[in-house]
Amino acid sequence: MTHTITSVTTQFDELIQAKIDGKTKPLGALGQLEIIAKKIARIQLMNATQSNALVINNPNLFVFAGDHGVAAEGVSIAPSEVTGQMVANFATGGAAINVFCKQLGWQLSVVDAGILHEPKQQT
Repeated sequence: MTHTITSVTTQFDELIQAKIDGKTKPLGALGQLEIIAKKIARIQLMNATQSNALVINNPNLFVFAGDHGVAAEGVSIAPSEVTGQMVANFATGGAAINVFCKQLGWQLSVVDAGILHEPKQQT
């Protein structure tokens, strides 16, 4: 049995780009993310019966938490100790992003991207 791999169509590129550009943000502000979104949309629309049939299955929101040194310069809104507290809050479901993810049915994943202070369990 042989399978034919269908080329991805660019038929809907203008529609896809209009959807991306229609969001409240400067044009192109999401950089590579916009390019990836366009590729995913192209693939999904290949077999769709309608051009508005875009779906995200099992969405996962990633929060990358890290201390980058700016806090030491005195220009950050909080000291780096707060990063660990925020991560602990994410882990226990106590942050606003947890509420959004739960409401939307999204998985929330927190990535340690260089946290200086170990997250402490909230009581």
